[in-house]
Formats: sequence, structure tokens, C-alpha cells
Amino acid sequence: MFKKRDIKEGILKIELLNRIKYILSDYNYEFNELTTISLSNKDLFLGNIKLFDLNKLDQLTSKLSSLLDEYGKNSYNTEKVESCCSQSYHSISFKVNI
Repeated sequence: MFKKRDIKEGILKIELLNRIKYILSDYNYEFNELTTISLSNKDLFLGNIKLFDLNKLDQLTSKLSSLLDEYGKNSYNTEKVESCCSQSYHSISFKVNI
């Protein structure tokens, strides 16, 4: 049997996922899924984005930060990843407390 919390969490996850993908549609990126961590008093959503448009990091993080602010306390971290064998990208890891 589903609990109201599980249904609410599922709806929020789908909504947030769709809104992130909408923002990302203007960029060259790789992003698959949000991870959910449920604690007794809150839910956390975690995600990782690979941004291949190296000169658009500030633009994307500004949009992403504004979006995550709508859902609750959040944080993100960026790191440039350079490889000899594949395309360079910025890794954007984020967390939002719902």
C-alpha cells in the first residue's frame, strides 16, 4: 500500500526531473535520473549533470540554482573533468532538501 508521502515524493521527483531536463534542452549535456534519499523528516534529491558546453557553466548553474531554490534548501558543486580519451566536460553535482 502506498503512503501519501511516497506519492508526494514521486510527483515532486517527476516534476523536478522534467523541469531540469527542460532547462538542459538548450545545452549539450548528459543527465539520467534523480536519486531519492528519504529520511524521517525530509527527502533529498541528488543528481549529476555532465555539461559538455564548457563556456556555458555559469549560465546553466544560475538557471539550475533558481530552479532548486523553488523546492527547498539546496547546494551544488562543479568540477571540470579533462580526459585524454574523451570529451572534456563540467560535472555538476547537486542536492535539494524537500
